[in-house]
Amino acid sequence: KKMIRLLLIITCLINIQGCAVNSVHDDNFYNKDRENQLIPSIWKMTGRITIKHDDEALNARIKWHQEGDKFICIISGSFGRTLATIEGTGTEITTIKGRENISDIERIINMDVLISDLRYWLLGQPNPASPHKYLILDQNHHEFIQNKWQIHINEFQTRNSYILPKNIQLTNSQFNLRLFIDNWQL
Repeated sequence: KKMIRLLLIITCLINIQGCAVNSVHDDNFYNKDRENQLIPSIWKMTGRITIKHDDEALNARIKWHQEGDKFICIISGSFGRTLATIEGTGTEITTIKGRENISDIERIINMDVLISDLRYWLLGQPNPASPHKYLILDQNHHEFIQNKWQIHINEFQTRNSYILPKNIQLTNSQFNLRLFIDNWQL
């Protein structure tokens, strides 16, 4: 039952329709080199995800494969069993495959979808097409607000000369999501 709830929460997070945060970019505080770092159009990451909602905390493994505008996200349980595979483009989810309660997941998909930010957040950057405001920006961590989410990159790692997140925390009024990224492939 916890795994079904995890799948529903992850799907909700991916499907959340955010409202733009009105902000003014402060060029003295804003690191254009970091944000404009060119990441290859094809990349993969694997890691662990923890989601806290109300008094519950759920853990799973996550694999994300980005190829241009298309993505595949695979959520696995503690023993490696695939719980859900979510596929989509930069603006919509096209497919969700799950082993249990697929009708509940499909019902959630019918909500308005805004997933265009997530691929940038995984890379430790705000979506350049959407307003955002930096709260903290230094060598060791970044924190910014975008579309009612606060994104805090607590730790970075270097892969093939790219500086990429190792530990990301995403929070809004309902959810606290932590990603611990174990491996990047560029």
